[in-house]
Amino acid sequence: MIPTQLKSKLTMDRGQVGIGTLIIFIAMVLVAAVAAGVLINTSGMLESQASTTADDTQDQVTNNVEFVSATGEVDSGGDVINAVSFTVMKGAGADSISIDDATLEFASNDDVETYNLEDAAGDGDTFDPANQSVNMSMLKGSDTSVLQNQDERLEITVRFDAGANPVAQMDQGDRATVTFVDQSGAESLYGVNVPDTLTDDLTYVQV
Repeated sequence: MIPTQLKSKLTMDRGQVGIGTLIIFIAMVLVAAVAAGVLINTSGMLESQASTTADDTQDQVTNNVEFVSATGEVDSGGDVINAVSFTVMKGAGADSISIDDATLEFASNDDVETYNLEDAAGDGDTFDPANQSVNMSMLKGSDTSVLQNQDERLEITVRFDAGANPVAQMDQGDRATVTFVDQSGAESLYGVNVPDTLTDDLTYVQV
């Protein structure tokens, strides 16, 4: 027989669970499960965005072209530059550079013009480089739409006195900045510096 005092103690320590308490417990479990699911989905989305951002940033750093040289075409009068030709190559460590998706911005003291390079190569009898603002040709390689190897050389010529959007000819001592932007948004810059003295016996000069 259980003593009265011990029986009383057992009665006081007994836990009771009603239907209300059970409902609250289940609700807490469900809330915790939903919260955990949201956290997992959010962390997965953030990881994916971070990976994409890192890839894009890497492309913008490494996917560039290198300007090998630049030459200015001297006007017959010998006092201005009519056109500038740039020889470019794929930068070290860069992926293939899509020329069709690239742009070239020319910014001088007088003009700022951005050229889409997609149609700058041209072909057939309908293409006249002398009447184009920008034209291209492969000095080494075969496909003007893409630079795939570092040994390929692409020449891009900007004519100041031709095309739908001509820019002013460059005088002696003028400066300009050329920006090549590839498909990933990577920018490559080149500074054009016209010599302080031009003469009519010159046909081309380094700029």
